[in-house]
Amino acid sequence: MNLVAKTTALALLASSSMNPTASAHTFTDLFVFGDSYSDTGAYSPVTNGSTAAGYLAQDFGITLTTSKDPAPGTKGINFAESGARVDVGPAPPATQPRSLTQQVAEFQSYLSASALTFNPGSSLFLSLGGLNDHTSATQTQIAAATTAQIVTLYGLGARYFEIGLLPSLVPVFTDSAVNINPVYRSLVPQLQAQFPDAVIGLSNWGTYYDDIIRNPSQYGITNTTDLCFDFSTQRQTCSTPKTYFYSYAFHPSDAAHHIVGDALYQEAHALATATGDPHFTTYDGVHYDYQGIGDFLLTGSSVDQFEMQVRTRSTYDGSGVTIMSEAAAMLCNHKVTFDIDRASAGGFVWLDNSPISLSVRGSRPIGDGCELLEISSNDYRLIWNTGEMLDVTDQGTYLDLSSWLGLLGPMEGLLSSELDPDRWRLTGAASLFSAVPEPSTLTLLSVGIGLTVFCVMRRRVISSKPL
Repeated sequence: MNLVAKTTALALLASSSMNPTASAHTFTDLFVFGDSYSDTGAYSPVTNGSTAAGYLAQDFGITLTTSKDPAPGTKGINFAESGARVDVGPAPPATQPRSLTQQVAEFQSYLSASALTFNPGSSLFLSLGGLNDHTSATQTQIAAATTAQIVTLYGLGARYFEIGLLPSLVPVFTDSAVNINPVYRSLVPQLQAQFPDAVIGLSNWGTYYDDIIRNPSQYGITNTTDLCFDFSTQRQTCSTPKTYFYSYAFHPSDAAHHIVGDALYQEAHALATATGDPHFTTYDGVHYDYQGIGDFLLTGSSVDQFEMQVRTRSTYDGSGVTIMSEAAAMLCNHKVTFDIDRASAGGFVWLDNSPISLSVRGSRPIGDGCELLEISSNDYRLIWNTGEMLDVTDQGTYLDLSSWLGLLGPMEGLLSSELDPDRWRLTGAASLFSAVPEPSTLTLLSVGIGLTVFCVMRRRVISSKPL
């Protein structure tokens, strides 16, 4: 069975617990803080249509208003204002554009006035600022202001955050990206360690614009240099605006924003829940169980180093039920392994085949820009320098795995659209695990799409023994 998967920026969770339920996480509310690349009417939109933030809301089916709305109620709010900086507001007597710090204060004012309600468990807070700071703000100032914004929002109940990297290939904003992107890359894992009960992700928001510029033909874009709109006359100057990257000066067209908004949707949809023995949720949202034994590619990218492998075994000799007992990944050319079977004999976490100890909320740099965190006493996070994150939970007798992906390109493995687990079985040097005898087992694959379960849709025997 072939399934078409959106692999722009997706996430997954695989678990080997014994509670057979699974569901995909979704967002019902959205709050955006940013500048002209996100402004949909709070101040002065600079687009010939909508922005990526607007399309993200549309993809989720969220009604998105702006900070001009006196009583948004349960709607999402886009606070972004063209010209906004991260922390520096307008010079009096001007009151706009409001900085991201001031935009967060507006959100707080809505709550204080009981003009807004939101569900922390299904609301996404998107911070997309920095384009207008260039080198006027130091990295220390950007880090302090962004931290203060997240701390404030967290205190008001926010639990799901994304902080967006800036585009580096838009010439007028290259200096901003060079100055600020390193801040966001280092800040996100620090904030995640500070707030382990929240999810704080590094969004590839700006990277998506860069990818359109690098590979325009892949997106139906033919012109990445000229403008399609004359700001002074407010007139369109091209006949095919959907093929232009730019609309106004240095500002993406509606077509480019739409592409990035769809990518943000897949990225934001990168939270899922799944439980089972083990249950999996693919990138398309297909749920299935697989009781095979061995080493498997759980997920991997064809465009960067991101890869995660899992080892499954029986819960006890002769059992038909399997669990995930080990997980391994290459993190900036270093092998990180999690193993419940070796936890009592040296350590649960291993780095390059040696056990290591971490401290709760402690961070350990790995290689060139990667990181390993201990979020709590049994929760760990791997962070790749390409933006992906993967969480491992030690449940004592099995592992839970979840990941937040932020990449472009096709994905492979048990969580891809190709539901053929044997294709992703790893042997020999391809496996990151220590060698064990190949088992002779029976496997059963059950596939469910949405809430409709097609039980025993496939039955695969990898043993000559009868069922």
